[in-house]
Amino acid sequence: EVQARYTFEYEARRKLHDQLLEVKGNIRVFCRIRPLTPEETKNDDVVRACVSFPMDGQVRVHRKLDSKGDILETRTDQVFEYDHMFPSSSTQEEVAKETFVLLQSCLDGYNVTLFAYGQTGAGKTYTMEGTPECPGLASRVVGELL
Repeated sequence: EVQARYTFEYEARRKLHDQLLEVKGNIRVFCRIRPLTPEETKNDDVVRACVSFPMDGQVRVHRKLDSKGDILETRTDQVFEYDHMFPSSSTQEEVAKETFVLLQSCLDGYNVTLFAYGQTGAGKTYTMEGTPECPGLASRVVGELL
């Protein structure tokens, strides 16, 4: 009887999980903003954040300003939307927690791919590999699967 109840609950959970993924979509795009480096901040008298987060899942890229606050560009601010945004204050644990939902799909037999994309110095290696003190997604995912 215990085995039958377990099988029933497992199948019900799997069905609900599959329905949730179908509603959310099979492809999700996350964005992680890295903090400014000391080199990026040391030359300016006034450092203005170039991005802000107006709503959950959104990032606003601000117009370029000089150290006095004068506008250097004529374009308007741009807003981009993602399935999830990780601001520069995000920890490796927060990023991992959000991606662990995908592990259930992997355990259920679905193909899952995690990859990092961005320009040089954007923080891809740190996010995926981390450091010995603060491991990245790769080692956390393998640890969670095993």
